[in-house]
Amino acid sequence: MKSLAPLSIPGIECNEESGRVVALDLGRSCLYGTINSSSNLFRLDHLRRLNLADNDFDGSQIPSNLGSLSDAQVHGIFSDRLFQLPNMQHIDLAYNSDLNGHLPKFISTSSLQMLRLRFTNFSRELPASLGNLQSLLSLDLSSAHFEGSLPQSIGNLHSLNYLNIEICSFSGSIPSSFSNLTELTYLNVDSNQFSAAKLESLSWLWKLAKVKRLNLKSVNLLGEIPSSSEICPDLCPWNWMAMG
Repeated sequence: MKSLAPLSIPGIECNEESGRVVALDLGRSCLYGTINSSSNLFRLDHLRRLNLADNDFDGSQIPSNLGSLSDAQVHGIFSDRLFQLPNMQHIDLAYNSDLNGHLPKFISTSSLQMLRLRFTNFSRELPASLGNLQSLLSLDLSSAHFEGSLPQSIGNLHSLNYLNIEICSFSGSIPSSFSNLTELTYLNVDSNQFSAAKLESLSWLWKLAKVKRLNLKSVNLLGEIPSSSEICPDLCPWNWMAMG
C-alpha cells in the first residue's frame, strides 16, 4: 500500500520518497468490534508507529504477526513479542482497563525508553530482567495490578528520570538499589503494601539529588521527617508530599 503519499490524511504518515505508510494513528477513533488478523492493517510492512489506543475492540486477540514490526514504536496495543523487539522504543498501553497480561523477560539489548501501563489489568510480579532496560527513561505502572516485591535490579535503570508505581500492590521493602536511580526527577510510590520500616531504611533517598516531585504517602515509615532540603536539594516545597 503506497499510494497515500500525495494525500494529507489525519493520522496517516507516509515516507516522502517511497510513499509507504510508516505511521498510523487511529487512537480515540470510536472504532469497535473485533480485529481481523487478516486485515490489510497488518500488511503494512514499513509501519513503524501504530496507535490503536482508546477504542473498543471487544476483547480481540492481538495478532501474533504484530511481533514482526521491527524498529517500531507501538502505542495502545499489547503483544508479548513487542516487549522483546530490540529496536522498540515506546510502549504505551495506558487506560486500556480490560487489557490483561504480565511483563515477560526483557532482553539485554532492549532500546526501550518509555513503558506506560497505567490503568491496565497487568499483574504479577515484576521480572528481575526489568533491570535490562538500560535505556529506559520513563516507567509508569500506576493503578495497575502488579504485586510482590520490587526487584533489586530496578537499580540498574540508571537513565530513569520518571518512576510512578502508585496504587499497585507491591509489598516487602523498597529496594536499597533505588540509590542508583540518580537521574530521577519524579518518584511516586504511594498506596502500596510496603512493610513498616524506620525512616533510616530510606537512606537511598538522600542520594536522589535531582528529584523535584516526590510522593511517599501511605508508606509505613517510623521516625521524624527531615526537611526537604536535607533529602533532595532541588525538591520544590509545594511538591514535597507527606510521608505516612
